[in-house]
Amino acid sequence: MNSPYAPSNGQSQQPRLLVIDDEAEIANLVASVAQMVGFAATALTDSREFEKAYEHDGFDTIVLDLVMPERDGIEILRQLASLHSRSRIILMSGFDGATLYTANQLASAHGLDIVCSISKPFRISELKLILDKLQQQNTSFSHGPSIPSRLISPSELNYAIKRGDFCYYYQPQIELGNRRVIGFEALMRWKQADGSMVSPANFIPVAEISGQIGELTWTTLERSLLDFKTLDWLAPGCTLSVNLSPDQLSDLSLPDNLSSLVRQFYIDPQRIVIEITESGILRDLTVALDILTRLRLKGFGMSIDDFGTGSATLQQLRQLPITELKIDQSFVADLTRGQKDRIIVESTIVLAQKLGLRTVAEGIEFSETAELLKSLGVDIGQGFALGKPMSIENLGSIIT
Repeated sequence: MNSPYAPSNGQSQQPRLLVIDDEAEIANLVASVAQMVGFAATALTDSREFEKAYEHDGFDTIVLDLVMPERDGIEILRQLASLHSRSRIILMSGFDGATLYTANQLASAHGLDIVCSISKPFRISELKLILDKLQQQNTSFSHGPSIPSRLISPSELNYAIKRGDFCYYYQPQIELGNRRVIGFEALMRWKQADGSMVSPANFIPVAEISGQIGELTWTTLERSLLDFKTLDWLAPGCTLSVNLSPDQLSDLSLPDNLSSLVRQFYIDPQRIVIEITESGILRDLTVALDILTRLRLKGFGMSIDDFGTGSATLQQLRQLPITELKIDQSFVADLTRGQKDRIIVESTIVLAQKLGLRTVAEGIEFSETAELLKSLGVDIGQGFALGKPMSIENLGSIIT
């Protein structure tokens, strides 16, 4: 467990976890709990040895203490960012909550995958719950080494589109008041011939730069509308949320084309929610307002995705014909422990209620978070604690 150069037990098939903490008792305790839930865990007490350990084996998950004498956690985060790390990271510290929160935000700004932060002293049951969730997600398409981090060429993407290499998943959206499924978000994934998945973070930017995002989005729309009859059978009266790329908010023909497509499937546009980001709107606010207003007039629901992470002003948001605010998962992940996140979420809920908008919280990983969001007045929840994204064939097994 103490060797920094190889996962314990020699089980390369297990997800790999590295604990970095100068307190040997804490490091070994975390590693033991990780092993208990199925990780191959390594404990490292000298942070100066991190680079050698990381380059030697790589790790799916890193549990990182912030306060260490030789090399602190902020320096480790900076190095992980320079290595373009895809590891999931859990921060922990006995320092004050505000500093832990700031470190969390810094890591996110570096583009690192921050799962959550834990204050010391922590309960073993809390740690076990977090690690157990991560271990379960490791077998999912959305995490773990099955999603290679590599460069995708435009021609490779074009070939995958023509060949139909993409598969489609639907994540349930749950009404928190009664735990009823009232909607689904459509998600696209690229499944390669060897069964591994390519993360959207790797191919969506390529699609946007190469001008293929329209075709990719349209393919998702057509497939999800085709599946809508089954979704409606599983959850009568449900809505379907679909994402639009910022590039598509410059296409003035979009409202007519989308309305025509929905009519082909005999679906009421009021049951389709279009998700857009603040950054997409701000590229050309006048054109975006033209497109979004026409979509709303045709009956489509409109949602601001990842709300709070963009730079749109309240004045600009007031102009938008939206029906829903989607609270970004970065504010939800540490909601039960982070006072600042709670203040932001509470303020967003009040804003939405005053504007007559429904609220959706995404990235709910724990039932405790769902309960807190419910008590705060959030309408709808989405996340692994409520239902992971699944193929249309497998959704029936979790929806009764």
